[in-house]
Amino acid sequence: MRRRHSRSETGQAIVIIALGFVMLLAFSGLVVDVARVFVARAHLRRAVDAAGLSATSKFRTGATGTMIMQSAVDLLRSNDVIDPAVVIETCSLEGTTLNPDLCTDPARKLVRVVATEQVPMIFLQLVGFPTVTVSAESTAEAASVDAVLVLDNSESQAYGSCDQTNVNDIWACVNGGTGGTGAEYEGCNAAVVSDPNYPELTRGNCQPFRRTKEAAYSFIKRMYAGYDRIGIINFSENANRLVPLTFDLDYAIQQINNMDVYVPRPDGLDGHIPCNSTTPPEEAWKCGSSNIGSGIILGHDEFGQPDHPLREDALWVIILLIDGPANRTSYDARIPWSDVQYGTCPESEQATRLKCRDADVNSRHWTQPVVDPLYDADDYAHDYADITGLDSEKYKSVGGTGILMYTIALGRNAVCVDPLASYTPPIGSAPAICTGARAVYGDPDAGEQLLRYIADIGDDGNPATGPCLDRQSPFRDGDPTSGSFLYEPSGRSDDAPLGTQCGNYYFAPDATELQRIFLEIAGRIFTRLSG
Repeated sequence: MRRRHSRSETGQAIVIIALGFVMLLAFSGLVVDVARVFVARAHLRRAVDAAGLSATSKFRTGATGTMIMQSAVDLLRSNDVIDPAVVIETCSLEGTTLNPDLCTDPARKLVRVVATEQVPMIFLQLVGFPTVTVSAESTAEAASVDAVLVLDNSESQAYGSCDQTNVNDIWACVNGGTGGTGAEYEGCNAAVVSDPNYPELTRGNCQPFRRTKEAAYSFIKRMYAGYDRIGIINFSENANRLVPLTFDLDYAIQQINNMDVYVPRPDGLDGHIPCNSTTPPEEAWKCGSSNIGSGIILGHDEFGQPDHPLREDALWVIILLIDGPANRTSYDARIPWSDVQYGTCPESEQATRLKCRDADVNSRHWTQPVVDPLYDADDYAHDYADITGLDSEKYKSVGGTGILMYTIALGRNAVCVDPLASYTPPIGSAPAICTGARAVYGDPDAGEQLLRYIADIGDDGNPATGPCLDRQSPFRDGDPTSGSFLYEPSGRSDDAPLGTQCGNYYFAPDATELQRIFLEIAGRIFTRLSG
């Protein structure tokens, strides 16, 4: 016989069921609110990572705590973090919260962004929790930069200071058009200059070298004293370690001011063959002054000198500026015919207008396993570019260092070296045009081709990829030191157009473009996110 439930039992069941629904509802609400917290925290972390990168982009000369804070807040808001509370921590920047944990030796440009956000609750507010605080932090780093400027100061850097009919008399260019073989005279190198835009650059008006110095000055002014280091190499017949890597940016600018266009004595009293319009053709190779390879390897050597510590965490950068193809090497003891004073030049190239390079810029000659008799200045520059820029893991046999490299070609000679060829500089998106170049000058764009090879290596350490040369299949392949490496397996048609910027390579039709290019490179290298 079934037992009837009393009214009290029925009421208890209803209460229990109701409580169960309440508990289920509360649990569901808790799950929803907890999920909201986790989603909000993940979103905030991503936004804080981006804010850290934005903040470090302001961490440079002239930065203030207010600038960095505003940059971080703006980035958070753009990522839908509506009303963030933000704390910016640095080692020593005024206007930020100072955190000794961010003070390193050597100094690094570390910025920590700590942000909190109130997440509104849906169900928990019914039990007294209207919001929950979530927080996230990110430590970002504006790249501490170790940069070496490798600058051409050969006699062609004074070509704008004399009539072009005198360009073969390099003494005349430096001396404002006055030729002759008299005593040494500094000419435009020593000219007194007063320019409020470059107050520390008080000497020298040789053109285009003056604008080279101004562009280098502006680049150095973008660096952060105490965090970034600068080194300067100049090269002509040989390379010179003008400024070892240093934190002293003021000293570097002083040396830029004192840097001269190099000209050998015209009278031969220093043992150098006189270099002027009367130099015999068979001796002209001794007047080549574009020792690009020596400049590159001296720049490379700055990253490991005993007089300054190696900074593994810094961004290693070389910026190379030239105004024409390679035509000179330093003495090379591996090569029996290398001259102690004038370097290495194949006999077949000594009496030509090529000046120690062959006509085909994409040929390559080697010193191993035996010295190729055609090994020349262009090969020498390629070799040292490989050592400097190739990936250190992939190309261990080469001794690659993997240094980031940017290259700048200045002026017509880099893309159209024959003075009688028809030349039109690039205008807007239209490339340069060089037609009618004579075969005796070889490839007219030898300078640009060399710099594009260096830039293609310098962007990722890999010679088989690059945004400048050989941009379509079949690509370059093999080890560049193997002797079987194909430089242009599909020809020149898939190269970037003549005289156009690609990857880490820039072309300046004239020196007025150098300021813009140096500052653009600065903008590309001075920020990175770490961790």
